[in-house]
Amino acid sequence: MDYFLKPTDRLEKFLLQNKNRVEGETKTQIKEMIALLNGLGMNFTYENVAEMFPEKIIGRMELARFLTEKGMVRTEEEAFDTYIGDSGEKRAYVERSVHCASMKKVIAEILEADGVPVLAHVFNYSFPPHERNYERNYLIKTFVQEGGLAIEAFYSPYMEALQQYLYLFCARKRGLGVSAGSDFHGFFEHDSLECRYPAAIACLLGQMAREKRGIVWDDERGGE
Repeated sequence: MDYFLKPTDRLEKFLLQNKNRVEGETKTQIKEMIALLNGLGMNFTYENVAEMFPEKIIGRMELARFLTEKGMVRTEEEAFDTYIGDSGEKRAYVERSVHCASMKKVIAEILEADGVPVLAHVFNYSFPPHERNYERNYLIKTFVQEGGLAIEAFYSPYMEALQQYLYLFCARKRGLGVSAGSDFHGFFEHDSLECRYPAAIACLLGQMAREKRGIVWDDERGGE
């Protein structure tokens, strides 16, 4: 994730290139899922889904809402649990072929735009069970080496003990800032943080961004 970016032509070009690539890969994934759903007795097309969401990129959230609105499933949760989720029954799940920019490239672009690179939900990445701790620590170490400045420690799906571990061990041990997130993706997702987030920590990311831009913070005047 990134915070406090300064918009630039270079950044816009980089983001558009990656956006177009991800959109294409997502469209292929959704079309393949629809083919599987039709093979299970449903009858609709990608274009039908797109007509319902003319202003949106069609992803799994939109597909789940379409299935619910058309009465093919009872709820969006059922759509994910039974058909299109990456866990559950996975009757029509297709893994997306993702070709994203490297961590090194993304961090470099964020730093170039005077932003703060943040590593999101550290405990959500899929690693082999017997290598999980090593791979997670290696991920954080690589993130820091490439110029990363903070990790998402306060994250609503995480229990308080895990949040404290991320804050006290992962972040403070490595001199990183921390951020908070609700993981909101729309429709039936939670839209609040649902956990305590120290105000002093919330100010740290902004302070990092100001320091990168050479702005001196003045407590009495609020900055200059």
